[in-house]
Amino acid sequence: MTRLRDGRRSTVASDVRQTVSLASGRMVAFAATFFLPVVLARLYPPAEFGAYKQLFLIFTTLYIIGQFGMAESLFYFLPRAKDRAGRYVVNAVLFLSAAGVASLVLLETAGTPIAEGLNNPDLHRHFTLLGVFVLLTMVTAVLEIVITARGQYGLAAAVYGISDAARAICFGAGALLTGTLEGLLVGGVVFAALRLVATVVYVVRTYGRAVLPDRACFGEQVRYAAPFSLAVLLEYGYRSLHQYLVSTRFDPATFAIYAVGCLQIPVFEALVASAANVLMVRMGEQLNDGDTKAAVETWRDVTQRMAAFMVPAVALLVVLAHDLIVTLFTGAYEASVPIFAVTAIAYLPAALMTDSVLRVYAQTRFLVVLNFIRLFAVALALLALLPVLGLVGAALAMLVASVITKVIALWRLRQLLSVSTRGLLPWRGLAAIVSAAVIAGLVSGMVGAQPHLPAIIRMIVTGVVYVITYGALGLWWGVWSLAALQTSRRLESPSSGPVEPAGAGQPVVAVGEPVDER
Repeated sequence: MTRLRDGRRSTVASDVRQTVSLASGRMVAFAATFFLPVVLARLYPPAEFGAYKQLFLIFTTLYIIGQFGMAESLFYFLPRAKDRAGRYVVNAVLFLSAAGVASLVLLETAGTPIAEGLNNPDLHRHFTLLGVFVLLTMVTAVLEIVITARGQYGLAAAVYGISDAARAICFGAGALLTGTLEGLLVGGVVFAALRLVATVVYVVRTYGRAVLPDRACFGEQVRYAAPFSLAVLLEYGYRSLHQYLVSTRFDPATFAIYAVGCLQIPVFEALVASAANVLMVRMGEQLNDGDTKAAVETWRDVTQRMAAFMVPAVALLVVLAHDLIVTLFTGAYEASVPIFAVTAIAYLPAALMTDSVLRVYAQTRFLVVLNFIRLFAVALALLALLPVLGLVGAALAMLVASVITKVIALWRLRQLLSVSTRGLLPWRGLAAIVSAAVIAGLVSGMVGAQPHLPAIIRMIVTGVVYVITYGALGLWWGVWSLAALQTSRRLESPSSGPVEPAGAGQPVVAVGEPVDER
């Protein structure tokens, strides 16, 4: 029994190392792309920067929807395929190539109405280069997925980091050398062409003569990808609807202000993705062993540890919002500050990784319904808040929709885990974390409110005071001891026996599966 437990611990530790390896590559990739908009906001006037944001909103839409889940399907098929792996990869590449061509044709034939719909008629003149970039990028979507599915986690992390760093360099070089959006897109096309060469070389060297299309394999992939594609479509609709609505109702310069306010925080994205993978691995193993109480402990423990990082980090971002935005994007984007503050707060629901637990229990149908509810809630909130509160209302709509759907997901988790409302979350620990973060934010905000100091000095002073105050309150209220206690304590559950997850006996997670908890 001891040897078996040691083996399980070794497996979990291996999964954690793999996740951390992938997360490190993603962090480098996020860091590489995080500063590109900062440079472009200083290079382009607001209207031109808004056009850049609109172009890449279109790109992201075509890239995500056009894949139809075929690239992601390789996470499922490659580990099981063995001698047919190359055929699955080629099928995916051919499908993605066709989707890329269709995207290019769409932009060429419907460019004018698309640009006019986004309230920027001049935008369509960039669509040819954008379409070529979409095509080349779509084909290479399989690269990191194939590497990860083959268990080459270190190489996958390196490719994530190097690829996004190279993309940022090519975009930046094109923009700086020409000062135009055309130059930026040419740099992007050059990068995408180089990435295509790298993808072809890797696939051919890996699978050799097995690189052949296969109709039977393609049918399997389509059947697997179709429901996944629906879930992705709904989730992307929920996440992008606010940007499209703002873009259609305001001019490009105003959209630029909103886009800056919706600045993404790379460390949050990487943390949630990696923690979700670890959570699913640990809970999946415990539930497959019939140990429901241990699974509940894992859920509560990971939730509290995520909150112990994200709550104080969000509070600090809210306190620093003005100086941070003005320092990164100049005073021209001062109107983005309240939008950024709301956007930062909207990260808080991500600390409750409910979608990950629903995946562990194979609640795929419920996740689809939940995504429908997300999309519907965002649409209603946007219609209600945007006319009244303007750009801040659009950001607030995302927060409102996130809270609503998290409450629904927690209600479902309470049933799946067979716990009371009191036992569902570590309420005492969460209350201590939130209280410490709020008080630290108020104290540091008052101390750092020195208008005569340079913005960078104010941020440093505010940050130091915040960290000291939050740390002292955390020690006084036992935030850290509560986190440690959560790991070792057994919870009392009304469950009379182990609860078998739906789909038991099937894999509950693939390391490297993209997770979006926001």
